[in-house]
Amino acid sequence: MIGDEGPGFDTSRFDQPIDREDLVRIGGRGLLLIRTFMDEVVFNAAGNSITMVKRFQTLLRPVPGCCAGGAFLDGADRDQPAEALS
Repeated sequence: MIGDEGPGFDTSRFDQPIDREDLVRIGGRGLLLIRTFMDEVVFNAAGNSITMVKRFQTLLRPVPGCCAGGAFLDGADRDQPAEALS
């Protein structure tokens, strides 16, 4: 979460389609980058705080010689919910 004490901005701009002119503007590319790389974005009502979520996936390799779907080199238990693995 990132926030400041300023007045905020109109967060409805975030939901607008990306315009070709947005790519060549001198400033204001922060929202474009956030939309491109984040999985979830939430603004507070005032528009002066943003919460961003990026999910990472681990590339998994089965342990050689192990039964199918058994142990993984990262040691994680794939039968557990994702929350329990973190």
